[in-house]
Amino acid sequence: IYFNTWTTCQSIAFPSKTSASIGSLCADARMYGVLPWNAFPGKVCGSNLLSICKTAEFQMTFHLFIAAFVGAAATLVSLLTFMIAATYNFAVLKLTG
Repeated sequence: IYFNTWTTCQSIAFPSKTSASIGSLCADARMYGVLPWNAFPGKVCGSNLLSICKTAEFQMTFHLFIAAFVGAAATLVSLLTFMIAATYNFAVLKLTG
């Protein structure tokens, strides 16, 4: 969610990088499951989206995205360590009878 919204924000902040008009660039939170489908308006376009992009809450989302990624990486490392240790223990038990 963050990356797609951030890319749209960059397109609005630097209009020379895109051929679309600022008013046609939108982010729809309903697509990502953040809001229910019947939420209105649910879609933010143009200068309203740019004002959301400049808020501290949106910038904090990047830090939360990185924290979630680091947490997932730490979980993966710990699971791999567990698998290696369990395999080693199984092999030792089979060899020693």
